[in-house]
Parts: sequence; C-alpha cells; structure tokens
Amino acid sequence: AFYRRFRPWTVSNPKSKNFMGVGAFNFTRRAFYEKAGTHQKLRMDVIDDMHLGRNLKEAGARQFVVYGPDLVWVQWVQGWQGVLKSLEKNAFAGFDYHWPQVVLATVAGFCLDVLPFIGIFFGGLFSPF
Repeated sequence: AFYRRFRPWTVSNPKSKNFMGVGAFNFTRRAFYEKAGTHQKLRMDVIDDMHLGRNLKEAGARQFVVYGPDLVWVQWVQGWQGVLKSLEKNAFAGFDYHWPQVVLATVAGFCLDVLPFIGIFFGGLFSPF
C-alpha cells in the first residue's frame, strides 16, 4: 500500500506532487530545511519524516529515492510484533487518518499481495493457472 500511495519513483519529477521522507535518510541542505519550517512545524506529528519530505518538496527542494540494498543497512523493526506496532503507528497516519482509505488499501493489499499466493498453494478461484 505504501508504494501505491506515495509512488516513490515519481518524487524526482518536480511537477509531481508526490513526496518521500524516511526517518533515517532525509538528507537536505540547511536552507531548504529552514524554508520548510524545520521540525518546529512538525511537533507531535506521528509521521514527521514523511511530512518533512512533503514540506521540503513544497519548499522547492529536489527529491530522489535511491534503492541501495547493499549500500546501507538499518534494522527497522524486530520480529512480527515490531512490524505490527510500526504499522499500527504509521499506517493510519499515512492515509491522513481517513478510515475509508485505510480499509480500501488493506483490501487492495490483501487482494494483490496475499490472494495470489493462496491461489498458487491451494488452487481454486484465486489460482493464476
């Protein structure tokens, strides 16, 4: 759902309204950081990293997303409980606290990411073969 919602491959296009922000990797120039309102503008924001990315883009900063799995490693969460806690914190905020969007994204994610595997292993209605 994250990639469908934020479309990171489009953020480098200055005409695109899509933005990106990742807590450990928001690198920017101080001038843009100050123009974007610094973290003072993001006080008590659950997804401050994403919103910093939005504010930077709105301030005119260029954004790029780099896929570099062999360049750097950060442990995001530990175990399934960590994943669930992170989703609990970030998912609802990531959809601007709109329940219909969260439900739609959950259903779409299940249909696109889970059902095909159920079909492969168990056949039936969801089988791709």
